[in-house]
Amino acid sequence: MTKLFGTSGIRSKANTLVTPKLTLQVGQALATYAKAKTILTAQDTRTTSPMLQHALIAGITVEAKTRKTAEAIVKKAVKLIDKIIKETS
Repeated sequence: MTKLFGTSGIRSKANTLVTPKLTLQVGQALATYAKAKTILTAQDTRTTSPMLQHALIAGITVEAKTRKTAEAIVKKAVKLIDKIIKETS
């Protein structure tokens, strides 16, 4: 069995193991099992990021969760945004 998750999310070359279909399924699973009402998604600057983020958002949306989207952003900024969302919710 192939390991999907690394220390910062799913790790693999896009369109091999990590496909839009898998990413959509991860979004659905995340939305199904997350206790939070809002899920923050973000992407890095790789050319495949928009494709995978759209698939993730589709999976989250199918499960009727609210999502907030950050475009190309560094990981530290995601943590800060998450903290702000938690403090203001």
